[in-house]
Amino acid sequence: MNKDKIALLFSAFMMIAAITLLTARPGYADGVTDTSRAYVKVEQDGLLNAYLISLADAGESATDNLYAFRIQAAPPIPVNEDNSNADKRITVHAIQDRGQPRGAEYPTYVFATRNANEDPALIYKTHAGTRIFFLDEIGSKSGCLLSAEQGYSDICLADIHGNPAPDLPGLRDDFWTDLMKLLGL
Repeated sequence: MNKDKIALLFSAFMMIAAITLLTARPGYADGVTDTSRAYVKVEQDGLLNAYLISLADAGESATDNLYAFRIQAAPPIPVNEDNSNADKRITVHAIQDRGQPRGAEYPTYVFATRNANEDPALIYKTHAGTRIFFLDEIGSKSGCLLSAEQGYSDICLADIHGNPAPDLPGLRDDFWTDLMKLLGL
């Protein structure tokens, strides 16, 4: 192949990539929110200590550079109108230890609590990036409640009832962002 053909192919590829960037919108599942700023640094000493103690009890070493995201899962049974069984709700905590990076991913721990007075219980651990995806509204359907970026895909951290769910498909459907990241654009 001569240089003119290579230059023409490269120009055509760059033009297609530019048009794609300008016209393509990343696709997300209905009702899914994506943000890399969803994690908040854990600065409350009591909460930080509770996470660190739970991690130590599970045999995990952690730094005090923890970031958290919390979301309430759907109860396994419907909540009564008078909220008499509201204590059945589970809060899912996604915690990242930003002091121990593994490339672009960090140790990510999923905890569950049934009420504010309960110590968080570690239910799942993995490595994930800083982007997190979660359902805005939990309907009657089953599926993933919370997923995190992992490589060029994502991993489901918990289902809508607050159970660990790495076998469920993640929430994001974002081929274009991953393609642009792969191409270094």
